[in-house]
Amino acid sequence: MYLSGNLLARLEPNTFANSARLLFLDLSYNCLELVRADTFRGITSLYMLDLAQNVISTVETHAFGTHFGLSERILNLTSQKIVELGPFAFQGLSEVAVLDLSNNFITLLRNNTFAGMQSLTHLLLGLNCIRQLDALAFDSSLANVNILDLADSYLQSVPLSTFDRLTSLESLYLSKNAIRSLQLNSFPVSLKQLSFEANRITFIPNRVFESLNSLSELSLSSNRLQTLKKCSLCGLTSLRKLYLNANQLSSIEANSFDELTALTSLDLSGNCLLKLEPRLFSHMRSLVKLDLEQNLFSAVVRQQKLSSSLLYVFFSGNKVRALGPSHFGADLSKVTSLNLSFNAIEYLHSDCFASLSALKDLN
Repeated sequence: MYLSGNLLARLEPNTFANSARLLFLDLSYNCLELVRADTFRGITSLYMLDLAQNVISTVETHAFGTHFGLSERILNLTSQKIVELGPFAFQGLSEVAVLDLSNNFITLLRNNTFAGMQSLTHLLLGLNCIRQLDALAFDSSLANVNILDLADSYLQSVPLSTFDRLTSLESLYLSKNAIRSLQLNSFPVSLKQLSFEANRITFIPNRVFESLNSLSELSLSSNRLQTLKKCSLCGLTSLRKLYLNANQLSSIEANSFDELTALTSLDLSGNCLLKLEPRLFSHMRSLVKLDLEQNLFSAVVRQQKLSSSLLYVFFSGNKVRALGPSHFGADLSKVTSLNLSFNAIEYLHSDCFASLSALKDLN
């Protein structure tokens, strides 16, 4: 049933009482302001319900009834004006896999808001105004959720144990919030992807990620980090991609990357680095891409013991003035792409690239 693009402002209870066989209901682009209790009573076989682009501000308790049959996958409530979600608002949706509440004005997630949604795998809450998360906002009903998006939602902190009951969570997006600190034991051990991009984090506590030995991608870019301590990244033995770009890093302690033996891509661009500790990258046996662009290096780190697996090295936007003989060591013999653009290079020795036998792309 397609009712999109009309001027519907309200739906009476039991409007669809005789629509038991309805498979698809599109109510998008109307003027609905409220989802009342039992509005959808009688629907038992729905595949998809689309309520996007209305002006819904409230989803009442039991809005979808206790026997609502959204049997397969998707409930779209994006781009509304939802401010409030009542407790048990989605209790009748035990078979829904994807719930999209992004781009609303939700300020508070109460205890038991999502109770009864045992089949949910994707919970999308980005682009809201969430100031508070109650302790049981994500209760044990959400044990099957593997993607949780809370990006761009004005979060200032994440209470300890907030995600404890999300035992299947693999991707957690907390980017573009106002989070200032990280807490120990705050994350499910099942995580594979974690993003804190564009927050206000100034410091990574020692061993804060130690339990995340399945994590493969971590983004801490565009924060306010100034230093990286020896144990800031301890435990991340499965990490493959690490983004630390666009911070204020001026120092990285020796051995900071020693446990990152599976890392293939490291982005340290856009920081304030002048030098690096010897052998900083020596344990990174799988490293393929190293980005050191837009720092303050006056010389390419030729004394550095680099990973022999490197293929791509980005060093543009620094302050390098000269490249001497055999400037690049044997560790870079496999490098195929090297970017030295936008430095201050005035002199190239005739043998400066002699060891780069695999080089195909030089900028």
